[in-house]
Amino acid sequence: MASFAEIIAKGPCFYRGDGATSLEISNAEKQLGVIFSNEYRDYLRNYSVVGINGHEITGITENEESNVIRATIAGRESADKIDSSWYVVEKANIDGILVWQDETGRVMQTAIGEDPILLAASLAEYIVEY
Repeated sequence: MASFAEIIAKGPCFYRGDGATSLEISNAEKQLGVIFSNEYRDYLRNYSVVGINGHEITGITENEESNVIRATIAGRESADKIDSSWYVVEKANIDGILVWQDETGRVMQTAIGEDPILLAASLAEYIVEY
């Protein structure tokens, strides 16, 4: 399977950023108390934020809806049964559904009042499958 960066490069993207600095990425991790997966860190470094295949993936951006820090902080307040090491990679904006990733790259989904479910082993798999 192609990497997430390769999938983004092939598109179609309806927007993508110019990339985040290592300092911006490190600061975001510190603010959230998490370690981003290598896949997510690489994505941030190359694109910072992207909209692809109907998905708006969070990142380091001034856009409040797409900002990983703001989305994760808000998600932690509204989602039950999540691990504090997870960060939001997508807000579905339907029924309180949030998509999270952990340091290993696994992608989980939460919905209000529901147990988290594992969706994919990576963002690349998530984008291709969903």
